[in-house]
Amino acid sequence: MKVQRLARPPAPWLWSIHVEGQPKHLYIAKNRYSSAQEAWEAGRKALIVLERGRRPPRPTAAQHSK
Repeated sequence: MKVQRLARPPAPWLWSIHVEGQPKHLYIAKNRYSSAQEAWEAGRKALIVLERGRRPPRPTAAQHSK
């Protein structure tokens, strides 16, 4: 999982889940977060859902371009 600062305040942080060695993400946050810690916690929850065999909601095409 990766947490990155990609936008300007007040909510510049988001998380994304990647397969090791693959440049493109499998899943990306629907929302942006005001802190890296907030993004990390939300991303960890999504990763747990994924590990349990369920899939987090897929991002829309508009979210890929953000």
